[in-house]
Amino acid sequence: MVWRWWAAAAVAFGVLAAGCATDGQPVPSPGVSGAVRAPIDLAETQGRWWSWAASRPSGSDPVSDLVGTQCHVNQPDDLWFVAGTFGGKAHRRCVVPAGRALVGPAVNLVSTPEDCRDFLDAAEGTVTLDGAPVTLRRTGPTRLTVRAVEGSAIYDEAGDHRGCGCGLWFEIEPPAPGPHELRIKGGSDGLAVEVVYDLVVGDRS
Repeated sequence: MVWRWWAAAAVAFGVLAAGCATDGQPVPSPGVSGAVRAPIDLAETQGRWWSWAASRPSGSDPVSDLVGTQCHVNQPDDLWFVAGTFGGKAHRRCVVPAGRALVGPAVNLVSTPEDCRDFLDAAEGTVTLDGAPVTLRRTGPTRLTVRAVEGSAIYDEAGDHRGCGCGLWFEIEPPAPGPHELRIKGGSDGLAVEVVYDLVVGDRS
């Protein structure tokens, strides 16, 4: 078992503990068009996101990547995940397929229910797309399973790891084709992260 900090994903590791529950009903969040859409299932999506972050060895993962060379790796077919850093700033340039909602945390954690509650008490964050504020959903503790490769930035050992997830999460409706700027700021208990994504959304071809 390892302990590492994640940013816009601050990460502490622990076993699944009593009191780790699924989320309550989240508040729907507006997309770039301003329309209200049904929110994603964060109980499922958090586990998928963590597994994505742990799907590459440390140093070639999307969180260690500071410029965007790894942001397309192992992305799911239905969403497009974004990440923070292990602390400090990053400026990533990425191409996003059209029709993909953008999903990620301003700040998040995997640990015990008690750690999650303390973490969320101090968690703050803001997200903007092209200067417009994006709704953040405070969520957790939520049961999840993280599937990691050996030597990942999340867990040293390969396999499935169970824990409780929590954080400030967002979902953005699929942006229109063309350039967009996504800005993420997050922090909790002395941790501070700032990430800028220069995104180019391609057409479906």
